[in-house]
Amino acid sequence: MCAPGSGKIGLSLAADRTPQRLAVTLESGGDTETFPARVEEAVIHDGVHLVATAPASHPVFQRFYRLGWLAVWNGDQRSMMAAQPGSEGRAARFLERCR
Repeated sequence: MCAPGSGKIGLSLAADRTPQRLAVTLESGGDTETFPARVEEAVIHDGVHLVATAPASHPVFQRFYRLGWLAVWNGDQRSMMAAQPGSEGRAARFLERCR
């Protein structure tokens, strides 16, 4: 998520419990980037949310912009997100709004 023109992207990762490592790790283009996070209580589900902020200009988001896919690591679990046919430009539009 981001506020238009803020230059920052808000990251949130749901977790069953507070992990040992307080960070959100993203991957795009085969490279991973880790952002320090804080823990917030999850109101809707059992567990917590890891919350982090990253600059929209960070290289991992630039790779996402070019390639159209991003993966989120939760411990040793990798969740892949890729543009579906017809939605390829949405990631680029999102990142352009955040800058």
